[in-house]
Amino acid sequence: MSKAKRVKIDTHYKHRGVAVISSRGDWRLPATWTSAVGTDSWLEARQGDLIAFAWGGLSNILHTTSGVLTFPADPRTPNCDLGPLEITEFISGEVGHRLPVLPPFEALLIESSRAKVAVDDMGFAHHYVRQLGGAAAMSTSARALALLETAALCYPAVAVQSLLGWQLGERTMFADVKKLPPGGSATAEGGRLSISDDRSTLPESPHQNPARAAAAVLRDFLIRYLEDHPDAELQLTGGLDSRILLAAIPPSMRRNLRVMTLTVSGSEDTAIAAELAARYGMEHRTATFDAIAALSPAEAFHTCLTAARRVDCAADPLALAAVDLAELSLEPRPRIAGLGGEVARGFYYFGTVTNAPVSRARVAQLARWRMFTNEAAPTEMLDPAFADWARESAIDDIHSQFVATGLPWFPAMDDFYLVQRMHRWAGVLASANAMERSIVNPMLDRQFLGISRAVHPRDKKNAKFLSQILMELDPELALIRLDARPAPINYAEPTLRSRLALARATGIKINRKLWQRIRETHRPPEGGEALAALVSAHLRDQPHLLEAIDQLGVISQSWLDAMVSDTATVEPSAIALLINLLAAQPEPLTRQQARAAV
Repeated sequence: MSKAKRVKIDTHYKHRGVAVISSRGDWRLPATWTSAVGTDSWLEARQGDLIAFAWGGLSNILHTTSGVLTFPADPRTPNCDLGPLEITEFISGEVGHRLPVLPPFEALLIESSRAKVAVDDMGFAHHYVRQLGGAAAMSTSARALALLETAALCYPAVAVQSLLGWQLGERTMFADVKKLPPGGSATAEGGRLSISDDRSTLPESPHQNPARAAAAVLRDFLIRYLEDHPDAELQLTGGLDSRILLAAIPPSMRRNLRVMTLTVSGSEDTAIAAELAARYGMEHRTATFDAIAALSPAEAFHTCLTAARRVDCAADPLALAAVDLAELSLEPRPRIAGLGGEVARGFYYFGTVTNAPVSRARVAQLARWRMFTNEAAPTEMLDPAFADWARESAIDDIHSQFVATGLPWFPAMDDFYLVQRMHRWAGVLASANAMERSIVNPMLDRQFLGISRAVHPRDKKNAKFLSQILMELDPELALIRLDARPAPINYAEPTLRSRLALARATGIKINRKLWQRIRETHRPPEGGEALAALVSAHLRDQPHLLEAIDQLGVISQSWLDAMVSDTATVEPSAIALLINLLAAQPEPLTRQQARAAV
């Protein structure tokens, strides 16, 4: 591929991405495509009918000697980092017989007039494909593919986004643009797209003592990783997942270990992490959300719009933007995160564990009680006809995913959480972050997942299994309090006294959820309210920006009019949906451009 002009990018958290297009016949790339995508630092390289693009500061990625591009840049199995040979074998290998590369991971091979991409077995890496009339296209950005030839919004996806705040299956917010399935691969050649989706079976590995087996997996993983990456840091909170990862690090390796904490208002995370850091001689650094206060309304709007594009309108852009702003103060280092522990916690369980079958009524109850309580857009924001249809459509979609597992109700919940929520919510965020830094999640190791999936739901409920893992790793750490919860030993070895403490903690959570439902309020992400206020102010000052979504039939016209004319606070979940719908469109016009167009 020929070299191209490069532009220096000196800030993090840009909308970064790559796209490869294989064309045939008289298909031509739209002249306005790059401006419609609305990003910077474009790099273009051509080889016959194959065109490759990179943007947002990824200026060197199309010029690697091996012809292979990976996200993250330094992929890893549980045992070691991967080299170019192993990565090429991963791309070329058969689905289900590849190296157990940690998610998220995707590898793109460009050779001559052919391009092939492959993603990890969990599908955490979000790569998108689209077959056009005269071209085959693959990209890290669903929106970029949608703008090659205007793709309509996918209304079932909008319905799910307005209620769940994330997507299901391989659907995107754009009709005709699909996400590669878990373990999938795609090839673009001669203008045609071929997809392999022979998904490997998710692991399930029964053990006589599953807590001990899982503890050994985590301990071995972290010892090897820290030996290879001594500069890595552990994201430490007051929660259970990061506590388990700390416990898996031998005491001799904890001294001078780097740990970091995002300071959240009303949370004891930072205080607990500081106590742990002092106890074991670790180097503790914190990040705050103070940078939000320094933003102008226009800056807040464009920061959130960029965040929405980073996750292809399929997660909360306010939450991501707030974290992006907080982490700008931190130097990038390899990071160890506890993402994935929820899979072994019985996250969605409520009621007595039984062998009850899946039913739409149970799905609807679960959705209304737990799934729709935090990120759903306010009902009054939506067009009444759309709102009624969207709720039933979303419940139908969730129900179909539960039925597809073929499992009873409680195991189906575990499967849904891993294969859908973790895959599409956590995965899209992890994919965006993989372009910025290396982040490993030991609890997404296939061995750990296999052990956890084999544990009966009654032994996962109330974090019993995870707390038992902590006891196996370090009983001392199991005696130290969690944020707003009793110490983990109370979950691992329930006594009459601990059951009373757990009942009180559970009662507080249930009461909070109940009040959320009664008041129809949502729990905003940290920094979400401040960003929502700033974005609202910008939209009131630039109301022409809303014209792009005025005719979609999703948002109530009276609600839009009231938002523009009123200075009342707008819920963060409402602004999150607005930003996602705006980000799904081509680059919005400035006021001057809008006037010139008229």
